[in-house]
Amino acid sequence: MNFFSQREYLFSLELSFLPESAFACSPSNHERQISMRADVSVILPSFNSEGTILRAIDSIISQTLLPEELVIIDDGSDSPDYLARIPYYIGHRIKHKIIRLPQNRGASHARNIGVTHASSTYLAFIDADDCWHVDKLNIQLPLMVESGVNLSAHRYISNLNTTSFPPTSLPRSNFVYYQQLLLKNHFATPTVVARKSHFLGFDENLKRMEDYKCWLENTLTDPALLIDLALAGGFKRPIGQSGLSANMHAMHRGAISAFGSLYRERKINLFECALAMTVEYAKYPVRVARATLSRHKEI
Repeated sequence: MNFFSQREYLFSLELSFLPESAFACSPSNHERQISMRADVSVILPSFNSEGTILRAIDSIISQTLLPEELVIIDDGSDSPDYLARIPYYIGHRIKHKIIRLPQNRGASHARNIGVTHASSTYLAFIDADDCWHVDKLNIQLPLMVESGVNLSAHRYISNLNTTSFPPTSLPRSNFVYYQQLLLKNHFATPTVVARKSHFLGFDENLKRMEDYKCWLENTLTDPALLIDLALAGGFKRPIGQSGLSANMHAMHRGAISAFGSLYRERKINLFECALAMTVEYAKYPVRVARATLSRHKEI
């Protein structure tokens, strides 16, 4: 299948000169090039993120395949003055919307608001303290369209301070079914691209692991595509290595709550719920043990 012969109108060519940036998240140098525009709305929730959001935005506007628009949702930040600088930073590179919510209601609510304001065929998610490789959309979107899936993701690097993005190449990819996701969450939120017309939103009643539940709900009838290449990352150690036992426990309880919610909503059966919970209960002490070992090594 020829990606560029798709009936869906994904791209329009335009000449774009990308600036050098102190916040660049990729080892590649893309100072001046012809860029293509993708039918993608990027959803970026923000809460008190003035210290990191420009780095995230820079990784979006530096894409070799630029998205059509960026939707920023400020989730009731204590001091929203930083929002006024964002339009000047983005300039005319891509269309952008900034939505200011009156009170903090959590990332799930902010993302859902962003989805309702998105005007593109595809949705891409990123958090304010994460960033993308410059070739993320250029690699991920063609593979997603050619495979015919409604949701795709790729690998994620937890700490870009210590681990760099790998060299880009034609990556391997495989389908992931919800039964596999029940046993392990393969998708970090900043790696996901979804077709808006088929997308089921985030459960705002869950305080933790609501994104995990969302990916499960969106793969109940059709598989997702997992690309075996890291194209997004953050700047903090994963919870399992950070020694933050309270956060680890909250994530554990969040996963259990997500499975229970799916069962009560009759989206998974009793056996699937019990199996998922059993595996999660078995994994939790292993995570705690690894965190303990990691703390001892640092002392």
